[in-house]
Amino acid sequence: MTKRNSTVDILRVIGLVLVIAAHCSFPEWFLQIREFDVVLLVFVSGMSYGLSQSESSYGEYVMRRFRRLVLPVWCFLIFFFAFFFLIGRRFSVSQILQSFMLLAGGIYFVWVYRIMLTSSLLNPLMKAAGENKSMILLILVSVLILGANDALYQFVFARIGSAGKILEYLITYTAGYGVISFLGIEFVKMNRRERLTMTAVYAAVFAVSAVILRLPDFYDWKYPPMIYYISYGLMCSGILYTALEHVRGDNAVIRWLSANCMNIFIWHIFAYYLLEFLSGALLENVFVSFTFFLAAGILGAFLQEKIGRKLKEMI
Repeated sequence: MTKRNSTVDILRVIGLVLVIAAHCSFPEWFLQIREFDVVLLVFVSGMSYGLSQSESSYGEYVMRRFRRLVLPVWCFLIFFFAFFFLIGRRFSVSQILQSFMLLAGGIYFVWVYRIMLTSSLLNPLMKAAGENKSMILLILVSVLILGANDALYQFVFARIGSAGKILEYLITYTAGYGVISFLGIEFVKMNRRERLTMTAVYAAVFAVSAVILRLPDFYDWKYPPMIYYISYGLMCSGILYTALEHVRGDNAVIRWLSANCMNIFIWHIFAYYLLEFLSGALLENVFVSFTFFLAAGILGAFLQEKIGRKLKEMI
């Protein structure tokens, strides 16, 4: 059972909309500004776990995460590849296998589910580790972990070939997004001053990183997630929460969009490939592509929910 927090719902919907916008041909300046979207979604996922009151075992929690994040994607991928095979769009065996493994070599965007899964599997351990600890200490430790994660990748994993790539997936991605989720868990326990402190600390980390690196594109520091990219995302997440925490967002539409966020996301992937197959020109049209992706994602999630309920009634 998770306590409802309307600000969390609003932030999740904002993250969803910005992720979908990332796959449209918006101006480069906008695409750079919105690079906090995935960090925001992982941060909000941590907040949701922090608000949860579940007393289930770790094994039961893992199975729930698997059913929530992996099984729907696998079912979608079976439909996806069958549909595009029938209309003449082919994918390589490697691309299909990597899609089911939620790797970057699969179809676009499914990697998000991998990082949502791996970061969430650490949540129970991280929640326990943060109990009765000084919030300021936890914030500073999180910065140190991210710095160490960067150093390990830059000076070790990036230099040892295929083994380094495996370690990048296992450690660099997991540690980076795990820290984001952990801070989300702790964020819901913080008072306003502590929240502002966390936001200010990561604003400072981002500013220092930006000066040292000479303000490069976020994209170059996103795969895998480095402290420059993460600190920007955490700064923006903290600012957004502060700006929206008193906004009344407790309505049925926001709640539904938030609850179905990941299903909307997966169906927008289908819409992306369908539009790409039908017309590359339309894919480049910002208004058409964004409207189509968002509408198709919502429709797909709505139909999935309806069909799922019918199947449960039949079983």
